[in-house]
Amino acid sequence: SETRSKLTFQIPFRSLLGYRAEFTQDTRGDGLIHSIFAGYTPYKGEIQKNDKGALISAVSGKATEYALGPLEARGKLFVSPGDLVYPDMVI
Repeated sequence: SETRSKLTFQIPFRSLLGYRAEFTQDTRGDGLIHSIFAGYTPYKGEIQKNDKGALISAVSGKATEYALGPLEARGKLFVSPGDLVYPDMVI
């Protein structure tokens, strides 16, 4: 009982930046995106930004104040300086 849907849109390329990863996650890897250049159009304003996401550790070790300081402005932190972290851990 597989179903398929085909959706066709004309949207600015700049709105697709970063969306492929979100689409893959939303469709659990089963979705396909295909895009072609349809031409230039006049600027139509800002694109609404979605501030969802997670802060992910790249390495293992102790979290430091130096590393966490700049990240505080980007999102809620779940670790404190001195906590042990591992690669791919949500911090």
